[in-house]
Amino acid sequence: MIAWDPVQQAVIPFGSLKTAALTEKENKSSDTGIRPLCTYFPWSMLTLDIVFDIVYMNGESVTRSPLSKRRELLTKVLRPVERRFEVHSFTKGNTVQDIETQLRKIIAEG
Repeated sequence: MIAWDPVQQAVIPFGSLKTAALTEKENKSSDTGIRPLCTYFPWSMLTLDIVFDIVYMNGESVTRSPLSKRRELLTKVLRPVERRFEVHSFTKGNTVQDIETQLRKIIAEG
């Protein structure tokens, strides 16, 4: 689960969701007893669940199946909802150079 900024259409820095939850827990002052979550953010923060693997299906472990097979299962059993519940994309790499290139790309994108 990550935090998503719907205004900027971007992932919020890691740890922001936990910080918001802890701030909310410590916020004891309220007239109504209802406190809005994440009041210190200028926008409404949403959670975005990104799934990358499946370990059980129909009560059976599928962990002995190859990742490629488990990803096929994910696409069969999940219906993604944009910016709420998504299946993580992936890039297949066969060499150390493939992995290093992709890692550098991800780091550069922030």
